[in-house]
Amino acid sequence: MINAGVLASQVRRAAGGTDPLFANVQLLMHMDGLNGSTTFVDSSASPKTLTANAGGVIGTDKSVFGGASGRFTATNDSRVDVAAADSLKLVGEFCVEFRLLMNELSNSFQFVSNTSSAYLWVRSNSTSIRAYFAGTETVSVPYTPGVWQAIAITRDASNNVRFFVDGVQQGASFTKTANQTTAPNLQIGSAPAVAGAGAGGRCYIDELRITIGSARYTSDYTPAAGPFPNSGP
Repeated sequence: MINAGVLASQVRRAAGGTDPLFANVQLLMHMDGLNGSTTFVDSSASPKTLTANAGGVIGTDKSVFGGASGRFTATNDSRVDVAAADSLKLVGEFCVEFRLLMNELSNSFQFVSNTSSAYLWVRSNSTSIRAYFAGTETVSVPYTPGVWQAIAITRDASNNVRFFVDGVQQGASFTKTANQTTAPNLQIGSAPAVAGAGAGGRCYIDELRITIGSARYTSDYTPAAGPFPNSGP
């Protein structure tokens, strides 16, 4: 296993400004490091233990910020496993967001999945991408391989769940009042945890952040122009 905080001082970047909601950030992965490294770092205030599996590595061939990203292109279900933590339970308001670049759309596979009762996942099929939360799927959105896109799924104080791609809400919101009661086991990359999801992610992920206690976005927004901040005000 990899201690998420061991190399934090070596790979943290000076992100512009501060995050007024940083105390609510429960997972923050900049996906920075040396090419081929299996060391993934959680830069939140309470770092989680992260474990690379089946070919999930840092790659410097593609990135949005910082010159590296998580590369999940192995033929197996290459991924990073996040140790179960109560602080990651999807309770009340939340925002799960990340940058995604897919190499291909030939399989059905997941990029972010919460394996506790399949509570939340973001996945693709052969032509599009969509999200799922507590038993309900969002609309499917056409996807172009080889292009970085900003993905976010949020729930606000009125229990409205929204799916955003590049800052634009996709379809209508839907209402879900369910709260997660079991500490989740998160998988980042390619995780066939839900029936029908195939192995082999063939994708890159950068700048992943999970905020609990705030939706952050309740309408169209402009995706961040730099890496997420590593501190609060």
